[in-house]
Amino acid sequence: MSFGMLFSGVLWLLPVGLGLIIVVWGVFLSFLARRRNWTRAKRARQLHIGRALIPILPLSGIFGTVWGLMNALLFMRQKAGTEFDMAGVVQRFGVALNTTFWGVAFAVVALVIYEVQIAQLEGIEDEASQ
Repeated sequence: MSFGMLFSGVLWLLPVGLGLIIVVWGVFLSFLARRRNWTRAKRARQLHIGRALIPILPLSGIFGTVWGLMNALLFMRQKAGTEFDMAGVVQRFGVALNTTFWGVAFAVVALVIYEVQIAQLEGIEDEASQ
């Protein structure tokens, strides 16, 4: 087993790991902000940091896609002229699509959490102005 194959097998952990960190951080931030009665400015600053991290998720999925496709093409080149192993090619394409899926899925979840927190922040602002 080559390094590329080993790395491709666990590459889906990159978007999943980053996604879990960002989503858990967003939920924890919401809980902490309510518990400590943070000011609007402090909550907005924390949300801005989280919003800046969200684009990393689909980009990590795209990185996995490119790596998986390169690995599949290299595998096909190595097998050229011999008996073609379709299962090996499908496995490598599966890694590529798997990382894309997890990157996009966690990005959507993180965006929903972000939007909920923005709505809560606007609700706090509306209550303060009345």
